[in-house]
Amino acid sequence: MTASTTPQWAQWIVAALLVASGLFALIAGWGLARLRHFFLRMHPPALVATGASWCVTLAVIVYFSTTHGRLAPGSWLII
Repeated sequence: MTASTTPQWAQWIVAALLVASGLFALIAGWGLARLRHFFLRMHPPALVATGASWCVTLAVIVYFSTTHGRLAPGSWLII
């Protein structure tokens, strides 16, 4: 299936979620390089990386749910 079968509003939501995921990953990398101690380096980037993976999962759910015309619960297995 192509992106043309997906509604325009769904394409915008998927794009926004993927951009947010990229920003989360960028923040996680910045925090990993910037913070001084081991525990400071591990905890916040792990939380931000979790948020990034949730954004990607939600983008996949929105995309496949609108493309197939029904809820795509199998995408929850990604998380």
